[in-house]
Amino acid sequence: AAVNDAFLPARTHGLVLSGTGGDRFTWAVGAFNDWIDGDESFSDTTNAYTGRVTWVPAVSRDESNLLHLGLGLRYSDAKQPLRFASRPEFFVAPRYVDTGPVAADQAMTYNLEAYWRNGPFLAGFEYIGTDVDSAESGDPFFKGYSITGAWALTGEMRTYRKRGGQFNPLPVSRAVDKGGWGAFEITLRYSRLDLTEGTVDGGEMDVLSLGLNWWQTRRSQLSVNYRYVVLDRFGIQGRSSGLNARLLLMLD
Repeated sequence: AAVNDAFLPARTHGLVLSGTGGDRFTWAVGAFNDWIDGDESFSDTTNAYTGRVTWVPAVSRDESNLLHLGLGLRYSDAKQPLRFASRPEFFVAPRYVDTGPVAADQAMTYNLEAYWRNGPFLAGFEYIGTDVDSAESGDPFFKGYSITGAWALTGEMRTYRKRGGQFNPLPVSRAVDKGGWGAFEITLRYSRLDLTEGTVDGGEMDVLSLGLNWWQTRRSQLSVNYRYVVLDRFGIQGRSSGLNARLLLMLD
C-alpha cells in the first residue's frame, strides 16, 4: 500500500533482535543506520530505532479462525532531512505525493495492525502515522491507512507464521504441474495517504485496487491489478487509473 511505501523503508542496514512468548506473542527490536550507502560518517547519518509486538487474542481450535493484532514504533533522530513520498502503487510511475526534504529534530512513527482470517477469507486494517518535530514546518503529522480483503476462490488458507507474527503466501493445493489449476485469489484494497500538514503540501492520495492472483505452483504466480487513483495536491484534484500485471518466478 502507498502508506507503507511512504513511511516504512523497504531496505536499510542494521541489527534486529526478535523472539516469541508462546504461540500467540512475538516481539522485535532493531537499530539502523545507512551510512554504508552514503558519503557521510556514521555519526552524521540518521539513526533509527524500531520495535514491534504482535498478539493473537483469539484463535479457534483448528486454527482456521484467527485474529491478529500488532503495534510498531519507529524513532528517528533526523540528523538528515526527512522525506516522505509514494507512487500510486505502480512501480513504474512518478511519485504522486511527496513532501520533499523536511528538516526536523526527530520523528516518531506509529503502526497499528489488525487482521482477521477465517479459512479462505482474510481481512486487514493498518494505520501508520508519523509525528515530525519540525518547528519551521509547523510540526506536521503525516498519516495514512489501508483496508485489505482477500478471498481464495479455490479454498486454500494462508497459514500464520507464529515466530514472525505474519501470514504466509497462499498455499497451492492442486498445482498445475501436478494436474491441477493452481490457486486463485481475489483481492481488494483501499488505501489513503495524507502528506499535507503544517507548511508542507505533499498531497493527499486515495487508491482503490482490485486484483486477481493465480498461483500456478508455490514458486510461480501471475497477478493482475486494476487501480483507481484520486490525487489532491496544490489545490488541484485529479483522477487516474491503470492496469498492472506481474509475473513472479522463485528459482530457489
